[in-house]
Amino acid sequence: MNMNKINFLLIGFGPHSKRIFYPIFEEISNDSSLVLKAAIDLESKREIIEQYIGGRKVQPEMHYLNNDEPIQDELTSSTVKLLNLIVEEHSINAVIIATEPLVHRAYATWALKAGLSILMDKPISANINVSSDISSAKKSQRIIIS
Repeated sequence: MNMNKINFLLIGFGPHSKRIFYPIFEEISNDSSLVLKAAIDLESKREIIEQYIGGRKVQPEMHYLNNDEPIQDELTSSTVKLLNLIVEEHSINAVIIATEPLVHRAYATWALKAGLSILMDKPISANINVSSDISSAKKSQRIIIS
């Protein structure tokens, strides 16, 4: 793989990606060393995303996950299989994780195991009800300390 070329997978194509990341790829679309090859988001967002990218310069291959896939600590085996296939097919060597924070850790863990470079929005991770449930807050504390 040519390490002078960075092939990106964008994980999460929501408002933040549309405002920050995608416009950067459009701006640098003539730079063949930085390429947005593929992106992934939820099936429920398909119409909005496809309407957004329709007719634009940068056309990543889009993939969609079922909305009911339970993701927090670990990705499902079907999601891992899909991500690994995307990485292989597009020679992905970097990911941008721009999802909601509850799934940051799961995607980052997968990407690290796959040997990919990661650009991730903050926070690195979060737990459901972390501000209102003591056990959830303690779980977050264990992750930070570990």
